[in-house]
Amino acid sequence: MSGLQYPIKRKSFQISYDLALIDKMEGFEFERYVGELFQKFDFNVVVTKKSQDFGCDVVLEKNGDRIAIQTKRSTDKVSLKAVQEIVASLKKYDARIGVVISNAKFTKSARQLAKINDVVMINRNALLRLIDLSKMDKTKRNFNRCQKQVRITDSKLNLSGNYIFPM
Repeated sequence: MSGLQYPIKRKSFQISYDLALIDKMEGFEFERYVGELFQKFDFNVVVTKKSQDFGCDVVLEKNGDRIAIQTKRSTDKVSLKAVQEIVASLKKYDARIGVVISNAKFTKSARQLAKINDVVMINRNALLRLIDLSKMDKTKRNFNRCQKQVRITDSKLNLSGNYIFPM
């Protein structure tokens, strides 16, 4: 394995220091945190205003492609309203991909609606893995060795920067 680093393997009962901090954040703090996280993956990031953002909290851009993100810092499961909001914001922000990121899990109806609308869902576990990857040296990040949800996220959002988005 010649020094190749992989995301930290965590036991399900262990809580991440990062997630413990996120759990205490206010909504707008979490939006800024998500923006900073994606800057580490070489995205240009704009955090939208606190209110009347049309359902989009963070806008990412890379290789001329735009991604709209709805963030939900919650203690409960995130409902399908978050998916509805991001889908509604795609045209407003001229985004090709919608993403919902949360420090919690998603309801079944939210996951179903996301699948129908091709919205990327990043739950608590996938967020933790993205945080781990963001802390690694860029040359040592290996998305192929990550859990399925992070690989899917990479294939849709180009976190690894290994290809250009199809038109």
